[in-house]
Amino acid sequence: VMPFARSRGKHLIAIAVCGLLAWQVASDIGLSAARGGFVEANWWFLQEATVAIIFYLVGQYIRLYGSLVMPDGSKRAMVVMLVVIAGFLMTFNRNFSDGLGVTNMSGGTHGSWQWFWPAAVLGSLALIHIAAIVPPSRVLSYIGNNTVPLLGLNGMMLEFYNTYLWAWCEPYMGSWSIVAVTLGVALGSLLLCFPIVYLFNKLVPFLVGQWK
Repeated sequence: VMPFARSRGKHLIAIAVCGLLAWQVASDIGLSAARGGFVEANWWFLQEATVAIIFYLVGQYIRLYGSLVMPDGSKRAMVVMLVVIAGFLMTFNRNFSDGLGVTNMSGGTHGSWQWFWPAAVLGSLALIHIAAIVPPSRVLSYIGNNTVPLLGLNGMMLEFYNTYLWAWCEPYMGSWSIVAVTLGVALGSLLLCFPIVYLFNKLVPFLVGQWK
């Protein structure tokens, strides 16, 4: 796609065309899988690749032409950060009619396509701006540099560690306790995964993207 998107206009056309393709494919992943000759509806998450490429194209567009919305340490960047955070807070729960749905890209569930994209892009920009004002941290850098193995190991945590922890905590759930438990689960998962990630980097670095 990128060789076609050589100008602002063509880049926007690519985003629009890929967006229409993603909407068509992901609106009924079972039907799309049948049309493509795949046995299962969850065909290697290829249906979500059509959705994910939009984020890549939008990110490239912002990198090439949208410097005004990116953090640069100026007062303007602080204003932009407040605007995108406000925009995200106003759009994220409009994705579902009752505000209670869950976006699950691995299951092809996105909610309203009219609200999914602005909420996702505004949320991404908000996180980028917030990350820009967070002081440098060796721990955060280590997590960022090992995203691939941590993401892969999350499957193991989800099937074993998280399942048992949720069963133990579920009777005590409330609006704020959910926040505490999810933060605890995330921290516990990281602590359990760090030794495995360390071994991956030392013994089989090519499996986690460390070629040198």
